[in-house]
Amino acid sequence: MKLMKKLLLSFALMLIASSAAWADYVVVNGIRFETNEWTDPPSARVMAPEEGAYSGEIVIPSTINYNDVEYKVTGFDYYAFAGSEITKVTIPGSVEVISSERFRGCESLTTVVLEKGVKYIEAYAFYHCTALSSVTLPEGLLNIGYCAFESTALTSLTIPSTVTKIESNAFLECASLTSVTFPAGLKNIDSGAFYHCTSLASITLPEGLETIGSNAFVGTAITSLTIPGTLMNIDYNAFAECTSLTSVTFAYSSNIPEGNWPMENGTLWGYDLFSGCTSLTDITMNRDCYFETYGGSPIPYAEHVTLGSHVTFIPPYFLKDVTTLKSLSVGANVTEVSSDAFRGVTFPTGSTFPFSQLKKIGGNAFYYCTNLPATINLSAIEDLGYGAFGSNEDITSVTIGPKAKITESGVFNGCSNLVTLNLSEGLEEIGDYCFSYLYGLTTVSLPSTLKKIGAG
Repeated sequence: MKLMKKLLLSFALMLIASSAAWADYVVVNGIRFETNEWTDPPSARVMAPEEGAYSGEIVIPSTINYNDVEYKVTGFDYYAFAGSEITKVTIPGSVEVISSERFRGCESLTTVVLEKGVKYIEAYAFYHCTALSSVTLPEGLLNIGYCAFESTALTSLTIPSTVTKIESNAFLECASLTSVTFPAGLKNIDSGAFYHCTSLASITLPEGLETIGSNAFVGTAITSLTIPGTLMNIDYNAFAECTSLTSVTFAYSSNIPEGNWPMENGTLWGYDLFSGCTSLTDITMNRDCYFETYGGSPIPYAEHVTLGSHVTFIPPYFLKDVTTLKSLSVGANVTEVSSDAFRGVTFPTGSTFPFSQLKKIGGNAFYYCTNLPATINLSAIEDLGYGAFGSNEDITSVTIGPKAKITESGVFNGCSNLVTLNLSEGLEEIGDYCFSYLYGLTTVSLPSTLKKIGAG
């Protein structure tokens, strides 16, 4: 029993000693610290003053000496600076983590210098520091946390090469931010990261970037944009309401990440990617893309569209019902046009389309188009969707190759000026109503291989 009492007493004394270690305070150059001898090495953290709050310029040392012991400064108490009147702070590399909300609401703070060694800036660290116009981010920094610099007055920003991810809302509503330099190693820009940075007029997205989250650049002032070829996914509304945006280029890359592709035919762009971008007229695509859509074109104000040599697939609804198209250039390697891709489009005078190399045309892909060429050569076609060329009055002659499957209804339904139809040897079946309402048809070439002709 006596032994048990002695053990309990010893344990209690240890607790008291440990508690007392953190209760030892010292003021060095006007900054109050709490010291701890029990860590290895001994450490200290910045505390709020006993009275009042810090103000003016603060330079935090990496170490302090007290009672012949050197203490490494590793952090800040939650209340050390929050809401204070400091104007500038220099944080040493000994502080690896700037914890959540540590400078939140410091409305007089204009300048932050983070020295090499700082690795993490956590959520809300400098949230609503409304006068903060300059921040130095060191090499070695790994992460910029959620809302870390939201509603600050930053004017320019250089992200260190060691940062691979910018978390959600990190720079949300930084209305004075005019330029951002992204590092080559950046992989992810999360949702809302630069939401409503209304002065941000120029960005260069680096090769190697893989994802952009929803609302990431909503309402920015960017005028042109190049999407790097390594980008695998852009979530919904990523560039919505960028009313100054006039041109977008989807670049090709030979360094496309393997695996985890969201769509078989290329990268996936989220709903309303360019919603409200009323000045976006010039589109250049040098890679396959798949746009999620509610049934309308993702680029409804397009005037000049170029599809480069690396494009093999034109996504659904790509230019559906676009009435502003002035020029269209399609590369030599396109083999598939998806459903409704050009539905209702007036093809620009002088534009050409490589119909002879197409293998698959989706439903209504060219339905109710105007200014299509009079002669359509589908010599390589294998799959023709329902209504693919329905209600086109410009077409007078069509040639369909031997590998075609014409089983869907209404493929050329209502092409009232179609006069000549050439079906190549090798074709075996024509489905129901594929060529109905062709009142002007006078010449039909039927192959000897034809085995079935449907109704209508």
